Amino acid sequence: MRLYRFTINDKQYEVIIKSADAKEAVIELNGRPITVNINAISELSPLNFSLPTISSPPKKISKRPPPPPPAGPLMAQIPGKVTAIFVKEGDHINIGDKILILEVMKMENVIVAHRDGIISKIYMQVGDTAFTNHPLILIE
Repeated sequence: MRLYRFTINDKQYEVIIKSADAKEAVIELNGRPITVNINAISELSPLNFSLPTISSPPKKISKRPPPPPPAGPLMAQIPGKVTAIFVKEGDHINIGDKILILEVMKMENVIVAHRDGIISKIYMQVGDTAFTNHPLILIE
């Protein structure tokens, strides 16, 4: 006996094959015994396949850093409330430096610098609500 689980149209069936020959099988489908007639239409051959081989060496990954993002304001990607600002106009910042915290659905999202530069304009104040694609700061 062998137990199989089939899923057909998102419904699961348990099938136990109790016995089988070339013309008939006795199965148990979800606990109900059933005799099934077998009419072979054609012989199916087993699947034979092989994994492709890699004929060329892997591509080399460039060690050059990507180009810096274009100049322009750092935009809010999601709407939220500004709860803290860590920089002031004139500050020199590097990629990854903390800029501000944007609270979204009670979660604090730390917004970091997307490029090196100098803070030339801060568009928000603590307590302001930023909307999607609203400018937060300008880094030049």
